[in-house]
Amino acid sequence: MARKKRKTLKVLSDEQVRETVEQYARLEIERQKLVNRLEQEVARVRSKYDERIAQLQQQLDEIFAQLQLWAERNRKRFEKKRSLDFRFARLGFRIGKPRLKAVRVKMQQVLELAKQFAPQYVQVKESLKKDAILSAR
Repeated sequence: MARKKRKTLKVLSDEQVRETVEQYARLEIERQKLVNRLEQEVARVRSKYDERIAQLQQQLDEIFAQLQLWAERNRKRFEKKRSLDFRFARLGFRIGKPRLKAVRVKMQQVLELAKQFAPQYVQVKESLKKDAILSAR
């Protein structure tokens, strides 16, 4: 990709600076008006489809829950292969270890709460203070 060359800048007089600042402000106002108009049009188009998209998502969530329940009840079908091929899709199911993931909170917050209310789930690791050893030399 070719690089754009920047125009060489001129040393401006005080009057030229005032005019340039005015021009910059006018251009920025025009740009912002266009951005606002674009956002309004996007919002109008989005609102046209939002309700139907929400309905479809709800149906998808219900079907997904049914498929997940079926897969959990038929774990043996996924022992050799982790997925089953169908005409329109591939149904995958993990049998391995579940993963702990914090949703809408940070793991540090979860750790602090666990220290207070469930210390049996907190693991403490011991290690050498390498920086202290090196500084004591």
